[in-house]
Amino acid sequence: MQVADIQGVATAATLGAQQTQSVGMVEDAAFLMMLSSNLYSNQQLACIREVICNAWDAHIEAGTTHVPISITITKDNELIIRDSGNGIPHDKIVEIYGTYGKSTKRNNSAVTGGFGLGSKSPWAYTDSFRVTSENQGKKVVYNMVRSSVEAGGMPAIQTVLTLPTERTGVTVQFTLNEADVRQMTHYIKSIVMNGGILADLTMPDVDGEEITNSLPTLQMDTTPGSYDVSTDWYQHYMGNHDVFVRYGAVIYPMLETPATQKALNLLKQFMEIVGFRRMVVQAAPGTLALTPSREALSSQKMTEDGLTDLCVALVARIEEDIIKQIPASILKAVEHLAKGDSFSHALAFRAPVQEAITPYAVRKYLYSTLGSAKRLKYDAMLLAAEHRGFKNTHTFVNKTATKEYHKLRIRLRAMGTQADRDRHCEAFLHRFILRPMSRVFQKHADILREDQLYHSEYFQWNDGKRKSRLLEKLDVAHLVQMQQFIDAPIMFVTSRIKKLKQSIQCCPDLENWNDAWVYRLSNPKDSHKDDIIKAFTEAGMKVIDLTLNHEWDDVAYEIEQEREARNARRAAQGKQVSLPVGAKRIANALLSLSNVYGDDGQRKMGIGSIKLMNKTDKQTTDTPLFYVPVDELTSTGSLGHFWNYIDLSQEEKERGVIVRNGIEKNMAVKRGAIHMNNYLVHKFWDAVHAPAFTEYRTKHRLPALEEQFPIQVGHLELLQYLGIKLPGYDKLRVDDAMERLGNRLSNTLASTVSACSGKSADGFQSFYQIKEQKLEEPAFVAMVKKVRHDPMLARMLFTMSSPLELIQQFPDRKAAIKSLVMSAMKGKTNE
Repeated sequence: MQVADIQGVATAATLGAQQTQSVGMVEDAAFLMMLSSNLYSNQQLACIREVICNAWDAHIEAGTTHVPISITITKDNELIIRDSGNGIPHDKIVEIYGTYGKSTKRNNSAVTGGFGLGSKSPWAYTDSFRVTSENQGKKVVYNMVRSSVEAGGMPAIQTVLTLPTERTGVTVQFTLNEADVRQMTHYIKSIVMNGGILADLTMPDVDGEEITNSLPTLQMDTTPGSYDVSTDWYQHYMGNHDVFVRYGAVIYPMLETPATQKALNLLKQFMEIVGFRRMVVQAAPGTLALTPSREALSSQKMTEDGLTDLCVALVARIEEDIIKQIPASILKAVEHLAKGDSFSHALAFRAPVQEAITPYAVRKYLYSTLGSAKRLKYDAMLLAAEHRGFKNTHTFVNKTATKEYHKLRIRLRAMGTQADRDRHCEAFLHRFILRPMSRVFQKHADILREDQLYHSEYFQWNDGKRKSRLLEKLDVAHLVQMQQFIDAPIMFVTSRIKKLKQSIQCCPDLENWNDAWVYRLSNPKDSHKDDIIKAFTEAGMKVIDLTLNHEWDDVAYEIEQEREARNARRAAQGKQVSLPVGAKRIANALLSLSNVYGDDGQRKMGIGSIKLMNKTDKQTTDTPLFYVPVDELTSTGSLGHFWNYIDLSQEEKERGVIVRNGIEKNMAVKRGAIHMNNYLVHKFWDAVHAPAFTEYRTKHRLPALEEQFPIQVGHLELLQYLGIKLPGYDKLRVDDAMERLGNRLSNTLASTVSACSGKSADGFQSFYQIKEQKLEEPAFVAMVKKVRHDPMLARMLFTMSSPLELIQQFPDRKAAIKSLVMSAMKGKTNE
């Protein structure tokens, strides 16, 4: 990177000067460490940024940018960054890694470095790191020590090993603190993304197996003036700014000074008009100056002039780019709208055509005050495409109905009152639903009666010859419902009303179970039944005879069981009974709990559906362990007083059964099942008395920090982010199963356990002791309490809702805040 050079820019001559002496730099270990450590406000970010950028610079210089950088974090938390550049000759290693302020990249605008400081950045995080250089057939390993005894406390480069090699490149590696791995991984992904760097990241998964993934990059052109408004590149640690500049492979916040303010405000105003939240723009090489840490742009005239020119040119370029994209965007939107993908069956209202316009920048521009004039000439085209899409997706088999439905939409949009719209919708329903049904009844008046026709959802009488209550229930805007009644009407023929709606819901032929006709026979042996079915079939309806037995009709099975039980009681009283002719007996199986609960422990269906559940192809058992009354099945998977479905064993999930009526309950009891509370109370008692439960609650339970002390987990994450070690925190965890058991324990009375288990009250002393168990105070709690009770820090850090996020937005304050926190920890608590 071409950096500002004082030679030739700041020369001066003093008349009458008698002697001139140059200013030098002292070789002092403390001063050199200041350049390595205190130079950066965010040491973790700095060491990642500098090493990765150096690796990519090596690829640029060697012409190997088609090869990804290799980044590895081992299971031992060792970070290894390997490039495929030219490597460093042995006689150049001191010049590059051992000299501050000297850089081989100073006059190279294609790369990122330029100050001779970045190669030493790992010393800001660790006391030593390892560099392996492969060059000219030699592989040399160096140990980079921040403070060497042999060098009198000065930084030193120690040659460890020399081997032959066939490849070239440099490898930098050092060990990460375990608590930092997550944050460092985040920094790695961000630096690679923002710099457009080709890189592979290898990390162990939860099973310890190493997985390699190619990291995504910002798809923004490196041409000066290129920009990106997607915000995929933005991370909180960058600070809460609106405009950023990518210079080299690093993104910096836009410099706001009196000299740049006017041009920057112009850009921000334009961003607000078109709806851009944030933007990053590519700067030209050699136009900006950086601070020595390369964490920010330097306030110099060269930088201010470069940023001012960049902002002014950017406004003109963005608007020009957007205008160029408009024709293609409109054509793409027209194609999308014409397919009808954007519709939710709207009849009286248009689909939002603006949502079909992409990219987002074009849409915002066209619907802003700047682009409204350009949008007007496309409105008619978009609206026409929207209507074509409606017509393509809202069709019936009945072509006349399709044509009239499309005309109806045009009429409805032109009407001003809801009453007018309702009147036209009713006319459509009469013509294509009620009138055809009326013709059927007129043609077969000798066998069909209008007062026996029902709508399946509401079961009210619907007269096909005059306005009926059916019109109040049907939604003409709901296409699926209209198609069911117009194109594929279904007629259920039945002799019963009891639980009829539930039977219809079970029918696999009915896609939308609310929408079907029902014709009620006078009795099961109606002599006209066959003629009635034939009349409806000839009219184009699919007829389902519910007087017959169907495998899917569990409701009929339930009614049959009730009838059998009633007949059995009558038989016991000496009455003669007989089963209905053709009645079908179904095996007395019991449904397992696994049918109604998912792997997450949540109930998958409503109680009504469970009561009607078909036993075909369902998990059943003949050897139940316990039973659950259907009305006691909770949506959260809570089973009675003592347990949760998710914590049952697989055998218990399959052998725990649902009883939906008295018959199924008697079946379960006869086969040895007991109520869930009487079964699960013993499981609960054994679990809370287990040593593992006591150990978790007293030694490992993370949520207890906030409950007992109180210390929020977010505050501990804040201290970890600051680099403060918390002894004992790594032993704490959250065990979901143990948490659920603990909640049960706290909400369960000994009397409830006694009533369900038969245990005497004398044996509950241990139960009360377990309920009183607390987490033993970890060693770090005293440290955190000191910070919480510090007069200044308590107000500054621990009264905020998200202090960690705030500090991450201002990383330059991190070192100062850490110093204050460490100082508070050395004091005495005021408790």
